[in-house]
Amino acid sequence: MWTLVISLITNFLCFGVTYLMLPKMNALEFVVMVILVPAICNGLILFKGRLIKNSKTITITFLSILTTIAYIIFGFFSLRGGRIQIFANNNSYYDDNVSVSINENINSVSNIVFVLLIQFSFMALARFFYEKNKKSIKRKGKYDSSR
Repeated sequence: MWTLVISLITNFLCFGVTYLMLPKMNALEFVVMVILVPAICNGLILFKGRLIKNSKTITITFLSILTTIAYIIFGFFSLRGGRIQIFANNNSYYDDNVSVSINENINSVSNIVFVLLIQFSFMALARFFYEKNKKSIKRKGKYDSSR
C-alpha cells in the first residue's frame, strides 16, 4: 500500500515540476524529466522498499501503469494549458536545409506505449540485475566458506 502512495507522490512531483518548467525546458531536459526520472524513482522504490526481493511481474507492471497514467494526465493538462505548444515552438528549428519539429500530441498512442514499455523495461532490468547480483554473492559466499 505504501508503495502506491510513494509512487503517486514521486510521479506527482516529477510531472508537476515538469509541467511548471515545460515552456522553458529544452528537449533533453524534457526527456530526462518525463522518461528517466520516473523510471529511476520507481526502481528506487523497488530497491529501498525491499520489494525487489518479492517483486513479481505484477508489481513491476502496476508501477509502470501508474507512471503511464501520470504521464497521460500530464499530457492532458499540458495540451489543455497550451504549455506543450510553447515547448514545441521553443524547441523547433527550421533552416533552408534542416528542419526539426516536435509533435505537440504527446498523448498519442505511440507515445503512451513507449512510456509504458520504457518504465516496464527499466524495472525488469533492475530486477534482473538484482537477481544476478544476489546469485553472484551467494556463489562467492559458498566459495569462501569451502576453504
